[in-house]
Amino acid sequence: MQLSGKIRGKGLGVAGRRLRQCREVLAKHGLDFPPLYFGTLNVALDQPFPTPNWGIFVPEEELEKVAPGWHEWWRLIPIETINSEMIPGYIFRAGQHAHGDRVAELITVDMRTKLGFDLSAGAVISISIGGRLEAIK
Repeated sequence: MQLSGKIRGKGLGVAGRRLRQCREVLAKHGLDFPPLYFGTLNVALDQPFPTPNWGIFVPEEELEKVAPGWHEWWRLIPIETINSEMIPGYIFRAGQHAHGDRVAELITVDMRTKLGFDLSAGAVISISIGGRLEAIK
């Protein structure tokens, strides 16, 4: 499945505090920081992308142990490519999905180190998802 949109807001780094706080929980599900970056890259999608029922699911009970009071679950949908490059990552969705279906929060390696990537607000991004279901180590 192919998604496309434009970088929204300040670009890379959103949600870093939440990811750091839940690092141990995410590690239990196979997500390692690094190589993944503590933060998300928010992309305003051209078309809505409803949260699928596949990918890595992190239940509310696990998150409550490290982040009491959040009352949310997380789903991480594996990314195959970004702008046609193999870049490991996930679309991050929370149960309290404040952004709605028209925003994809990307958790990836630090894309500032990828030559040729424009991470400024309004830059065009294409995302390919599906296929890879294993965690990134």
